[in-house]
Amino acid sequence: MSGRGNYGGRFAALAAVLLFAAAPSPASPAVIERLTALFEQGALAESWVAGRRAIERAEAELGASHPQVIRLLLITGRAELADGLPFHAIGHFERALAGARAAGNGDPLTIEAMAELGGAFDAIDRLTEAEAQYRPALAASERIHGAGHSRTIDLAARLGGIYARQGQYAEAEPLLVRALEALQRERGPDDPATLETIAALAGVYRSQRLHAQAEPLLVRLIEARERTAGESAYETVAANTALAQLLAEQRRYDEAEPLFRSALAVIAAAPELGDPQSSPAGQSLGLLYREQRRFAEAEPYLRATYDYFDGLLGPGCADTINAAHDLARLHELQGDAASAIPLYRTAFTRRDYNYGIGHPDTLLSGAGLMRSLLLSGEGGGEALGAARRIAEVMRERRRIGGAAAGRLAGGTFRQRYC
Repeated sequence: MSGRGNYGGRFAALAAVLLFAAAPSPASPAVIERLTALFEQGALAESWVAGRRAIERAEAELGASHPQVIRLLLITGRAELADGLPFHAIGHFERALAGARAAGNGDPLTIEAMAELGGAFDAIDRLTEAEAQYRPALAASERIHGAGHSRTIDLAARLGGIYARQGQYAEAEPLLVRALEALQRERGPDDPATLETIAALAGVYRSQRLHAQAEPLLVRLIEARERTAGESAYETVAANTALAQLLAEQRRYDEAEPLFRSALAVIAAAPELGDPQSSPAGQSLGLLYREQRRFAEAEPYLRATYDYFDGLLGPGCADTINAAHDLARLHELQGDAASAIPLYRTAFTRRDYNYGIGHPDTLLSGAGLMRSLLLSGEGGGEALGAARRIAEVMRERRRIGGAAAGRLAGGTFRQRYC
């Protein structure tokens, strides 16, 4: 929660400013402790405002590579990131990293700065840049701190999560398994980091259709979320939705539908959780109905999801593109090619740009566009062009085979902040 409007936080910030004035150095341990206390109390704006003032004086007096200046940059960046200012945070973390490297590579502050910068990129889905920070930070932490250190464990979990979100499951799984074992041992089964790692590992198994490995993890996650956050918390609803999605993927529709409906009932009773129809549970229930050919029941959910993401995030974001494809597929199954074509065309062109022509999602949208154009009896030239591009990719996959084909399918994601 931001410190804006928090009179206790403002009083604390005033005390911090007075402390800066009285302190021999704006980067003294007492100042850094006070900024950290503000951050931990949730007085985020007060923390970063005071931090910026301290940085300006400290850099002038001590130099950019002084350890205390680096610590000021890191705590200020953390407060900015938590207060919804990711690009300001990135700037401070980059300065901290530059200062730490100037003081000597391998210093623990260098690892900390790389971890924080990676976390800021991670928060805004700039995954390639996050990976570029997490990977060397993990290697350095293993070398300096050891494999069992909390910083090393945290970085293994973060890098595993990045690999999972990029579809690099072979790289993600061993990191997440290792991190989960260490987190359960060191922090316990209900620690937030443990639960986030369980969710990420379950997602890796789900994406590879290893349902037998994913299901017990999701059941554990639900039980832990109910204990720690309560049945109506967002985290619990998300875990229940993930389990329902897993069941639906196995065509266990009679088990999945009640879980989706239960999640929607919780969302409807808690306005802060958003609109039920456009929620992940609503979207997934729409997909379940589509698979069961219950088209009239599916359409309100899939339409609401597309309208929500298009209005909130714009047409270029992955969530909007996925929703466009899902709605296009519904129209195609209904025999409504005229409605399917513009949605498929949007999904195909955007996925081609974001992921590359070889990505499986791009190929799905391209095939859907081709089918709908042929069904409509129009756009034969466009359909032929899509078919040729898809055929070229499939021929190349067959030619190179194996792991290389997998890399072709993965493409190079162009991440953007939506």
